[in-house]
Amino acid sequence: MFVDSDLRVYPNVNELYAKVAKAFIQKISELSQQRSRIQLGVSGGSVAMKLLPKIAQLLEAHPEIMDAWVPIHVWLVDERHVELDSPERTSSIVRRELVDKFPIFTLHDAPVPSEVPDPFSAAAIYAQKLSDVFTPSQVGDDVVLLKARTICLDFALLGLGPDGHFASLFPSHETLYEGGLMTAETESPKPPAQRITMTLELLRRTRVSWFIVSGADKAVVLSHAVHGADYREVPASVMNQVGTIWWCDAPAASKVNGIV
Repeated sequence: MFVDSDLRVYPNVNELYAKVAKAFIQKISELSQQRSRIQLGVSGGSVAMKLLPKIAQLLEAHPEIMDAWVPIHVWLVDERHVELDSPERTSSIVRRELVDKFPIFTLHDAPVPSEVPDPFSAAAIYAQKLSDVFTPSQVGDDVVLLKARTICLDFALLGLGPDGHFASLFPSHETLYEGGLMTAETESPKPPAQRITMTLELLRRTRVSWFIVSGADKAVVLSHAVHGADYREVPASVMNQVGTIWWCDAPAASKVNGIV
């Protein structure tokens, strides 16, 4: 069902990331009053490279903010299936900007190719990590299946590609139809080709999803996403639901109806 989009627009990319970083801290403070721990999903690309350093700067300037926070478990919404020393590796950025600086964050990393060469096996291992952290150990396939369907992120930071992809879920790819928690993408049109990613089934259960979108090259696809495009053509459109906020700069929002 189509819902009205919560769209927040800022004049330029610098103000956009500054606003989102501040709002992130406010949201974590709010969630910390409601939960004993927070399950946070982080995607790669500009979210990891541009937003996480902004968040780290604010926390370094005001460490007292974290005194009231509960533990934050950081999950990779998607990850390039590359080694830790690769500049493409999202977990290395998460570790450098958050985990190594602030003990409140715990990173749940995905296997690297030297340990698990097959990305489908790596995805299965990461899915098991999710199950282990979210659910108590149970005996019986029916119980495990039931528990898997209740696993969800409290909060996710997501990006949007010019082709409408998010996480590593690309238009018309078979990954869009996968169930369960995690799957693998072996033919990503954006290098590197091999990745693991959370499924649409899992991501749609996220309680609070924030898309951070900048640049005129995202204008058309953002318009499609918030105005109800077919998710097979614009995968991010499936996330236009209650709990989702689209944080944008003016060039990215220029094609959205009602935006001047």
